[in-house]
Amino acid sequence: GEAPLNKHEEALENEILRLKHENCWLKTQAKMLGQELQEERDRHAGLEAAWQEEKRRNEKSQDQLAALGQHTAELSGELSGQLQNLQHSERNRRESIEAAVEATQTLREVREELARSQAFALEEKEKYEIQLK
Repeated sequence: GEAPLNKHEEALENEILRLKHENCWLKTQAKMLGQELQEERDRHAGLEAAWQEEKRRNEKSQDQLAALGQHTAELSGELSGQLQNLQHSERNRRESIEAAVEATQTLREVREELARSQAFALEEKEKYEIQLK
């Protein structure tokens, strides 16, 4: 009866050895998977950080774009005001020139009228002097 028990013990010891090997292999696999998981977590954290940075830059760009839009609107308003002032100044200048042209014309007409009156007065004076003689 000794031999079958030994065979049974031997089979059990072999099974224990096989299970120890399998356990060791599983522990190695678990360690490798744990490392892979950690690497994946690190990679994910890196991607998350990069995404957050990109999001922050995008928000900053949007703020800059909004500020630029505001500045552009202000400049556009200023330029519009300056353009209206220039148009107003140009209209005033044109009206001043027209008024000066009219005044010059009137002055010319007054001088012509004065010259005619002087000529007439001179003629009348000469006639009067002739009559006196």
